[in-house]
Parts: sequence; C-alpha cells; structure tokens
Amino acid sequence: MLDPTLCDALFKGVLKKGDVYPTYLLKSDVTPAWINRFHPQTRLSRGGREFVKKGALPHVRVESDRAGGHRHVTRCVGMETFLIDPNELAATLAVKLATACTVSEVEGAQNVGKCEVIAQGNAVEKVARILTEHYSIPARLVDSKDKLKGKGKNK
Repeated sequence: MLDPTLCDALFKGVLKKGDVYPTYLLKSDVTPAWINRFHPQTRLSRGGREFVKKGALPHVRVESDRAGGHRHVTRCVGMETFLIDPNELAATLAVKLATACTVSEVEGAQNVGKCEVIAQGNAVEKVARILTEHYSIPARLVDSKDKLKGKGKNK
C-alpha cells in the first residue's frame, strides 16, 4: 500500500489529468520513482576549482574544417565546461601535435565568453584522444566529426 503523502510526492505533476494514482507500488520501484523526481546535477573538480552544473554535461566538439584555400584546421569547442583553460589546452596541443594552435572567441550571440582552440592540420582523432587521456574527459562526451576524412598528413 502506498501512503497518500508518498503517492503525492512520487506522482503529483507526473501523471496526466484523468490518470488514476496508484495505490500499490513494489518496494524495488519506489527508489527509482523517487530519484526520477529530482533534477540531475553534475559536480566537476579539476585542481583546486569546482563547478556544479544543472542538467547533463554538454559535449566537447572536435571537428575539422577548411580555413582559406587548402588549409585544414581542427577546432575544439566546449572545453570550459570541464574546467580546462583554453590557453592551457592550446599549449598542450601545440606540443603533442607539433603544430601551431590559437585561441579565439566563438562567434554568435549565444556563445558570449566561450572560446575555441584552433590547431593547424587535420588532427581530429588525435585531439579527441588527448582530451580523453590527458584531461580525463569521458569518451562519450567528446563528439568528433571529421569533415575532411583521410585528408592531410596529421590524421
């Protein structure tokens, strides 16, 4: 049997109008129903800094692009969420990839204050691997998109 107060806490606002509130719930189903009522939050800590974000973490985007004529570049966007300094990432990528890297602001009204790291050459897979191995970002949160698949020396 479900207590009316617990039933309201679990199902009020979840059930549609006209649906009947359950009067019986298995003990094993109470905990998942209770946890689903909360909003997810994520806590990150890197070094001495901490950050709490409401909702799920956004993905880090790593993609190849053309800059100018035949010049290939690799762009990395969204690393600030994981408390990675863009200048530090640019320095790390410059050493590990042996290419020039720059940091610039992302264009757009919704991207105020966000930066992107641009590395010379088509190195999407290498940058994604460096983010997962060196900075411990889970691989499921790194979106790599190679528009210039198989082109360039630094694959």
